[in-house]
Amino acid sequence: MEEIETRFCRTIDRPPLFLWWEMDEVSIFAACLALSFVIFRQAIHGVIIGGVGMWLYIKVFKRKGRANKILHYLWRKGVVEYHGLPQGYVRYFWE
Repeated sequence: MEEIETRFCRTIDRPPLFLWWEMDEVSIFAACLALSFVIFRQAIHGVIIGGVGMWLYIKVFKRKGRANKILHYLWRKGVVEYHGLPQGYVRYFWE
C-alpha cells in the first residue's frame, strides 16, 4: 500500500483577519463609523470613537492580562476561591 503525505495549513484555526485586526475588532470600528455617518453625517467622530472602542475591546476583553493578574493576586491572598483548586495561600500539599 502506498503512503500519502498530508499537509495541513498551520493557520487553519485562526480567525479571519482584516489587515492585522480580527473581524470582531473591525466590526466595532465599522459600527461606530456607520453610526457616525447616520447621526453626525461626518466620519471623524466615528473614527475617534471606533478607534477608542476597538482599543478598549482589545485591552479589556481580548487580552485579559491585567484582570487576570489582579484575580491571581486576590487568589494568592485567599480573597477569591476557585472550585477544584486549593486556597492560594497554601504552600505545601499533603495527600
